[in-house]
Amino acid sequence: MTHEERRRQLAEERYGGICECGDHAWCRLTQGYVAFVDVTDADTIKEQAYSIQQAHGALYAAHAKQIDNAKIMSHGNEAMAKVTASIR
Repeated sequence: MTHEERRRQLAEERYGGICECGDHAWCRLTQGYVAFVDVTDADTIKEQAYSIQQAHGALYAAHAKQIDNAKIMSHGNEAMAKVTASIR
């Protein structure tokens, strides 16, 4: 399985769907956390597997991309900047 195929599989496994209220989508993060985002960002969290990263004493949802054998971390992208709640 290629890195890209594994990344997509993780994203699909972690995507939780649309909340009953219809206003939010949610996904599982690592370490037992869950993130809720605006429903308009559901496609974004379906396509990326997010994890919890700690920086400067705060927790962030992040995802990594593999480009030319280099791992690039992305913190606070547009979808996760709209996180309304993260719970453990």
